[in-house]
Amino acid sequence: MQGIDTYLESHRKLWTAVAVIVFLAASFSSFMGVAACLFLPDRRLIVPFGSLALILDLGIGWTIHKRTGRSFRVAILISSVAVFVGTTLISVGIWRGNWLELVKESFRSIGTL
Repeated sequence: MQGIDTYLESHRKLWTAVAVIVFLAASFSSFMGVAACLFLPDRRLIVPFGSLALILDLGIGWTIHKRTGRSFRVAILISSVAVFVGTTLISVGIWRGNWLELVKESFRSIGTL
């Protein structure tokens, strides 16, 4: 029986689709964790969304490590930067025209915590 690594290696397009979906899920989960931290009073959703984003980020990093042969630390750094950029792009896409005002207001509210 072949493992999932071998199966995805032999189906390159499927691997690419899975990688994009996991990247988008990690970015959106990270966005939801940050939004819950900034805008919800009870902040109960930070742990589930943050944990999901972290687990998916580690999965992306592990995959990069296995496929490229880079050290695990470098692979995690690459995946974390990619997820951070994805989170920022998702926030820009969702908040569109109000993004700059919202970021200014968020940093002002962070300073008062």
